[in-house]
Amino acid sequence: MDAGRHGPREGWLYHGREIRDAHTEAPLDIQISAAAPGRFATAAGRTPTLQQFQTNVTRLLKVELDAERERARSREALVHAGKMVAVGRMVASVNHEIKRPLASMQLLVENALDLIAHGDIDSAAENLSLLLRATGQMSELSRQLEGFSRKTPVNQASVSVLDVVEHACAVVSPKVKTRRCQLVVRADGHLVLADSDRLTLALVNLVDNALDASAGTSDPRIEIATSLQGAMVEILVRDHGPGIARHAMECLFDAFFTTKPYGEGLGLGLALSSEVIGEMGGELSARNHPDGGAEFRIVLPAVRSAP
Repeated sequence: MDAGRHGPREGWLYHGREIRDAHTEAPLDIQISAAAPGRFATAAGRTPTLQQFQTNVTRLLKVELDAERERARSREALVHAGKMVAVGRMVASVNHEIKRPLASMQLLVENALDLIAHGDIDSAAENLSLLLRATGQMSELSRQLEGFSRKTPVNQASVSVLDVVEHACAVVSPKVKTRRCQLVVRADGHLVLADSDRLTLALVNLVDNALDASAGTSDPRIEIATSLQGAMVEILVRDHGPGIARHAMECLFDAFFTTKPYGEGLGLGLALSSEVIGEMGGELSARNHPDGGAEFRIVLPAVRSAP
């Protein structure tokens, strides 16, 4: 039958004769054959080999693997950007926190030089000891900020909640002091399966938001509490501010949503925190506390210690 003259007919499968396979580069001699309605006919020369099938599967798996690696790189970049935004928001507070010890250090050096000139070596040594302590405080602050902002790979492991809370508190301490807030912590050393770096980022974002919500209130107090709830560890961060508006509750964790004035927030902190907590098998939620203020709740899988 001449397919070119009569055109395709229902129930027939047409192929060209010089189609080449992309893998074998061998010519395929495909014959026209009748096919039952709703079925395809496969000529003997067109039967796919196992090697061809494996090659196709391998190619598909590679495409999926490359896509997953690209998604992972995007997540890493987003987490690092979130850290830098958090640090950037605290720059003014850090600057204020550094100015005070610097002024004290300058005064201590001047006093020590004066005391040495007058032969009072013991008093000069005491001044130098105070100077050394102030230097240590500045070094510790610098170390905490550097460790927080460093770009690190994902490392899911057994993590002490107490260590993470202490690290987060150290990062936000300059802003806490500048705002003259009170940070009340009741944390235990429960172990969770998490990435310490990402959990710290989530806590820093929550405490930073709580500090902003507490600005200008009569009770500028931030509370952090941890507890074991069955197979999960719960971390609560509560402020005593005005709480969360009803219209904001529905889109609180959406990217680029913010209730802060223009220029004071990108609306990425809570969205990023929710994402990283979810990646660790946990959940981030929020509510208005019955006694006032907003309360954010993180739950993560607990790691049971060996009996």
